[in-house]
Amino acid sequence: MLHNKRIFLPAFAFVVLVVYAGCAPRAVAPRHDNPFPITSGEYSRYFESAIGILRNEGFPIDREDYRFGTVTTQPMDSPTMFALGSSLNRTGNQTVGSTVNAERRQILVQIDRVVPPAKKSGGGLMALPLSHDYVLHVEVIVERHVKPTAYITGSAFGHRVIGHLSSLPTEWKRRGIAANYWRPVKRDVELEQRLLHRIIEQARNS
Repeated sequence: MLHNKRIFLPAFAFVVLVVYAGCAPRAVAPRHDNPFPITSGEYSRYFESAIGILRNEGFPIDREDYRFGTVTTQPMDSPTMFALGSSLNRTGNQTVGSTVNAERRQILVQIDRVVPPAKKSGGGLMALPLSHDYVLHVEVIVERHVKPTAYITGSAFGHRVIGHLSSLPTEWKRRGIAANYWRPVKRDVELEQRLLHRIIEQARNS
């Protein structure tokens, strides 16, 4: 029992320290409307700014389509509590979540044209003037790796805690369940705001 305490207490203290570090106050970027309004004259600057900021943040670009205003990244693994040099996780909950589960982030930046509202005028409709022609939207999706063939055995001994089925049951295959897959679980609003703020700042200063 004493031996178990000697192992458990330092491990527990380490977890608490990491979670506390994840919850420590950090500089918070100003909040912006998401989607963020821009004009047609700003389209190019914001599109190029989005690509530059994502690359600076370490996200590999998967697609950049100027005509449709779309920039997407390849999935990037979320850092665990042992990756102390990473700033991707901004809260303790994010740090614990990406440590307990295999998670990754994927980003979409989309610039869409705004359809102006209309009002009745005489026998038809008249478009109302807008202060902007486009909106810039930043979306960060957190995906979690799901492996249905893994299960908890009930054992308390190391590698025996998790068991694995030798194959995917026929019924699961019939229902279209894969042996492992990535499932979207949430959006990272904090990272969305941080990226959006940096994109805006760079576009305005370019």
